[in-house]
Amino acid sequence: MNWLKGCSVSVCALMLIVGCANNPSHSGSSGSSKVKVKKIEDGFNKFEQAYYNKDFKSASEISQNLIEADKHQHDTLLWKLQNGVNAFTMNDYKQSITSLTDVNTSFDNKFKEGATAGGKVLASTLGNEKNIPYKGNVYEWVLANYYLALDYAFLNDMDKARVFFNQTAERQRRAKDYFAKEIAKEQENIKKQEEAKAKSKGKKEVSAQFLGSLNSLTDKYKSLELMQGYENFSNPLVNYVSGIFYLLNNDKGKAEGYLKEAFAISHAKVVGEDLAGVNKARNAKTTWVIVEDGEQPLLEEVADKDLYFAMPYLKDGGKGTDFKQKYSLNGKDLEVLSNFNEVIKAEFNHKLPSITARAVSAAVTKNLLSRGVEAAGKATEMASGSAAGQMVGMGLKMSGKAMKMVNASTTQADTRSSSVFPNKIYAAKLKASDSGVLNADGMKLLDLNPTKCEKTDVQNGKICSNTNNIVFIRTLKTGMSVSVLNLK
Repeated sequence: MNWLKGCSVSVCALMLIVGCANNPSHSGSSGSSKVKVKKIEDGFNKFEQAYYNKDFKSASEISQNLIEADKHQHDTLLWKLQNGVNAFTMNDYKQSITSLTDVNTSFDNKFKEGATAGGKVLASTLGNEKNIPYKGNVYEWVLANYYLALDYAFLNDMDKARVFFNQTAERQRRAKDYFAKEIAKEQENIKKQEEAKAKSKGKKEVSAQFLGSLNSLTDKYKSLELMQGYENFSNPLVNYVSGIFYLLNNDKGKAEGYLKEAFAISHAKVVGEDLAGVNKARNAKTTWVIVEDGEQPLLEEVADKDLYFAMPYLKDGGKGTDFKQKYSLNGKDLEVLSNFNEVIKAEFNHKLPSITARAVSAAVTKNLLSRGVEAAGKATEMASGSAAGQMVGMGLKMSGKAMKMVNASTTQADTRSSSVFPNKIYAAKLKASDSGVLNADGMKLLDLNPTKCEKTDVQNGKICSNTNNIVFIRTLKTGMSVSVLNLK
């Protein structure tokens, strides 16, 4: 009966792997699951195409449809984030608040200590990390608060804007501590799994050749080079705009703090000038120009299906995509305020050791399970003197081959991420009463013409010569989006 016992263990292992191969929240066959995945990927591509071609209405409809279709809340957080930023870009601030408020609440819950570390380890070991709901990134959490602050400012609710600017800064400060705790917990879970494997009786070790191949693969994907100053996950865009907001709301202490943080990373002269002028009398109104260019770095899959290894990695080393190479205002080049791709790279680098460890652990586990079933089949055939035993042995060997196919098909990296954020941010300023011409790569992009506004306590949607203004310009593959925030 020993062969029957071996059969039971092996079949259970096969059922476990197969059961975890597909999203547990989705019922149906593997084929139907693949169809759903294809629809999600198509939706992502269609949204990205619509957004960057300034078809914000279509982008909104696509994201709303994907939210409604996601009955199990698998990717809802991601799509509400995309929808909220898209709504902001099309100046629909109320819709942006609706979506981003839900996003912010979800992030607050998900980024509590230890909320999801164990789930990621289990999912990556027995299937792939696409099987768990989208958790998101800390930079997305920070930016959800940042855009909520701007939403309320554009709706002239400066008290709520202040609340979310405060939260934005607090999220950035917590990032470093959060990562340290999360990674320590994930590494502890991985260590426990490895210890359990080592204690398992009769467990065959993976071959030296297999481990050598894994090591050769992971050696190619190390931490990315990072510009100095971005190690602490601070985004100069967020700090600078927050600093301007507090400066114009007569909170000089906070303004100075935020501007110092922005200047420490960007070293942009425009930031230095504002920092130097915090405690000086403001005799003239100012128009700040913030240009958001390009598309953030996206993730791609690095995989070797023969090794059952897959992990996400930033495309092109995290360079992202620039739409334009140079901007100038009245003939003077704009300075880079924030290399947003560096913010993303900093977070990715911090996660990379755990990402790699989970991918290696999954590869080893799948290799051991598939080899174990085949070995059990061979042993059963050899040990059994009956026809039934021979048939069971053959069945186990076939199960081992089937498991290899399942392992290969479930070896997938989680490459989900937002796509709506820029790659670089540029900044400049001029007197509110002055006209300006913004050029991109030597070609005129936008005329900045001020006008005297009758009402200075409301949002006029214009550059007012008698108020302070922040002009947000989001350049796209086709056209651009312009929003003007009036501040007293």
